[in-house]
Formats: sequence, C-alpha cells, structure tokens
Amino acid sequence: MKVVTVQQMQELEKTAGKGYGIKQIQLMENAGRGIAGWINEHRGELKGKKEVVIMCGSGNNGGDGFVSARYLREMGFKVVVVFLKKESDLKGAARSNFAKIKKNRKIQIHKAGSDKQFAKLNDILSPAGLIVDCILGTGVKGEVKGYFRTVIEYINNLSQDAIAVDIPSGLNANAGTGLCVKAGVTLTMGLPKAGLLKPEIADVVGRLKVIDIGLPKDASKDIKSNLEYIKAQDFKGVISSRPFSSHKGSYGHVLILAGSPMYTGAAYLCAMGALRSGAGLVTLGVPRSLQNIYQVKLSEAMTLGLPETEYGTLSPDGYQEIMRFMERVDSIALGPGLTQNADTARLIKKIVTSSHKPIVIDADGVNIVAGEMLVLRKVKVPLIMTPHPGEMARLLHTSVKSVQNDRWKITRALADKYGVTLVLKGAHSIIAGKDKKIYINSTGNPGMASGGMGDVLTGMIAGLLGQGLGLLNSAKLGVFVHGKAGDMAVEERGEYGVLAADLLEKIPYAIKSISTSQGVYI
Repeated sequence: MKVVTVQQMQELEKTAGKGYGIKQIQLMENAGRGIAGWINEHRGELKGKKEVVIMCGSGNNGGDGFVSARYLREMGFKVVVVFLKKESDLKGAARSNFAKIKKNRKIQIHKAGSDKQFAKLNDILSPAGLIVDCILGTGVKGEVKGYFRTVIEYINNLSQDAIAVDIPSGLNANAGTGLCVKAGVTLTMGLPKAGLLKPEIADVVGRLKVIDIGLPKDASKDIKSNLEYIKAQDFKGVISSRPFSSHKGSYGHVLILAGSPMYTGAAYLCAMGALRSGAGLVTLGVPRSLQNIYQVKLSEAMTLGLPETEYGTLSPDGYQEIMRFMERVDSIALGPGLTQNADTARLIKKIVTSSHKPIVIDADGVNIVAGEMLVLRKVKVPLIMTPHPGEMARLLHTSVKSVQNDRWKITRALADKYGVTLVLKGAHSIIAGKDKKIYINSTGNPGMASGGMGDVLTGMIAGLLGQGLGLLNSAKLGVFVHGKAGDMAVEERGEYGVLAADLLEKIPYAIKSISTSQGVYI
C-alpha cells in the first residue's frame, strides 16, 4: 500500500471521479460507513449506553462524520453531532449529508460556531463514551490558532477515548507536525498519509487503521512514492497452502549461533521464533557447557555444542565445525545473547565474511559489526540486519536521538551503502532492501516493549529466509507477523506484562490471519 502526500491523495480522488466515475459523495458515503463499521466492531460495548460524540467541521472531513453518524444511529448507538462551523460554510457532499442527518430526529445536533457556544457543551462532552474527531482534514499547513486550537486543547484534556478521522485535527499530514488532537486510533481514508507515520508523532496518531473507501486499485498505479505501508494483503501470494507431499526438509534448515551464560533465554527465543515461523528444521549452536540446558528446554530444535572461551562464550576454535555444519542448512541467524567478547567477536566476523548461506544478524552480532563496518564490504551472501535504535546508533556512530529524528532516510542510506537489507525496529518498524523503497510496518503495539521480542523476530526472519522467501519478503513478513502476534497477545492479555514467550504461541495464528484478511481495516 503506497504512502502518499496530501497532494497525491487529492489527485487520486480527482482521478477516481474523472476516470472511473466515482464521485466525492460516494467516497464520503464509503468513508462514513467504514468509520461506523470500525466503531461498531471495536467499541460496540457503548451501544445504547453512552453517547458517541462526533465533532465536525465544514469540509469533507466533517462530511465523513455526518455519514458515520447516520450509520452509527442505524446500528443502535446514541449519536451526538457537534457542528463547529456555520451551516452556510457547508458545500457539496458535506452539505448534502448534513441535510440528511438533520432529518433524523434520533441524532442530536448541536451547533457551536464560537467559543461561547462551545463552552455550553461541557455537560454533553464530559460524560460521552467516545469522541470522534472530524474537525479538520488534510488541508492544515501551519499551526492551528484561535477557536479550533481551543477545541483541540479541550478534547486533549478530556479523559475519554478519541478517534481521529483521516488525520488528528491540526496535524500537517505531510510533515507530521503541529498541535493536534491526541487520538487513541486514527482511521485514515483510502491510503496512509506520510505525516501519520512519523515515529515522533506515534503517541498522537495512536493505532493507525486504513479504511477502504472504494478507490480503484488501478488509479494509484501512476503515483510515485518510495514509501510503502505493509499490510496483510501484501503476502497472499507469498504464503500458500503446503503440498500434501511436504516433509520437514521442504521448509528449510536454520542454524542459529547464539547464547552465553548470562543470556540463555535469547537463544531459546530465537530458536522458537524460527520454528513457529514454519522452518522445517532448526539447529541451535551454543557454547558446549550450555548444551544440556537447551536440550531440556527445547523439544523440537536440535542443538550443536561448540567450543567456548574461558568466559563460556562461543570460541573461534569452533569455526571449522560451524563451516562444515553450514553445508546442511539454508539460512543462519547470529547475535542474540552472544556477548561482545573479543574472541567471540573474531569468530562472528570470520563467519559473516566467509559464509555461503544467507545470514540474519541481530543484537550482539550487530554490535560486533558496528565496531568494524568494513566487514560488511566482505560479505558474499544475502544479509539482513535487524538493529533497534541503540544498535543503529552504534552502526552509524551517532546518537539514538539522531536515529529517531530521521529513521527513514538513514535506514535507506545505510542499506544502499552496504547492499544489505535493513530492519530498524521500533514504533512502525521499517525495512529497506535493494529496491530503493522504505517499507513501514502496520502492526505492533507498546505492550511489546519488553526484553526478548527482538530475539523472536530474528528467529522468525531466519526461518522464513530458510524457507526460500528471499531477503525482502522474509524481512517484511517477519516484521508484520511479529507485530500481529504481539497485537493478538495484547488483545488477550492487555499491554502490561506481555512476554516475548507469549508471542511464540500467537505466531501461527498471525500467519493464518493473513489468508483470511479482507483488507477493509489494516
């Protein structure tokens, strides 16, 4: 799914009208129906109990709100519309839809075109079950001032859940800047706008969902954008039913080099991530003194005990044994829990530069490479690196703040410089491969901010790579499914106390969900 600018979205809507006969009033109808459908599915407990207050301006954003009010009322919700402009300001499709809700006596309408009128609405807004923000759309360029700023600040001081329609009112949809409504969820129309995906505004956008408003798929083919929003439908041709003749050898053998006395869990989570992603065989290569631990803990993975240093970490003495074993595998993952022991680092750099099987590097593997970036120039095989912002800062010899301030640009630049596929983890994890695009993930949540999550992801990507999905698909699918599994875990348990091990149970269900996704909400 392409990520677009405001101008590109406007052109797309014009193309839908001129080239396909889809008028603005139909797009607005589809938008309002989609908004109501999402609220009914995810906030249905409010039905018949507390008011859904839809705050509308006079533009198309407000028009979407008018349509959603009509559908929500039909679904059994108590609906209140607060109109923040003068009726004479309404035009076109928005005017037509306001006229429709005026005829519905079951929808309360309050006009508040001034501070004085708005001040009288506190008794309506304070007890509401949900605030739906349809005030300002994508036309905002500078800082919102005056009356609308007062309204936005008022909404942000309420304790109620707020849902933003298309964008949080006040946000510059291209730059991702400006004082705006703080939303728990943003339901954007048709395609995601670039400003919504800036990591620094993730807390005001909340969960981003894309509503299908019926734009023809072919209409966007000429839009030039190097940004893509990863969605479930991207993988329908990637994940397919397995033939009945399949056996474990059909789905790849993954070798994982990980673990040390202090970090035994990282290796376990990585191995299980590879297994849960569908790998046929997984072998975990660990320091020999730890092998018994993993033989007890891992039922389905094999273990390979390797020579170790005096500190219990992997030793260069195991290099030849690892290279011989490499003949039997399809992909390699290394890094989780290795430590940065000097001898272990020497082994890892030697393996990375001499491997003839594709590699996924994470955690201490990334830190080891960061100390000698020329290693990447000597790599002969496809390579995926999965740093978090701290590890990325080490790769670039800069600060975490600098990384977070320009995630897209620096990820693309580093991938280009060394010819690797790069996954920068975090809110809206991003992937840069050899096709010059930036892929922005649509799954995941704050409940995943705990230790071990990255180890699971490393194993998943290596497992997919071993199954022959290729660099970019393995990275994209691994990141998407990892986040989706996290979403499923949080839906069941809540955001507090979700563990990396909880994701392992959800991975198969997350993969299964891809084949059943309808694409209305992302």
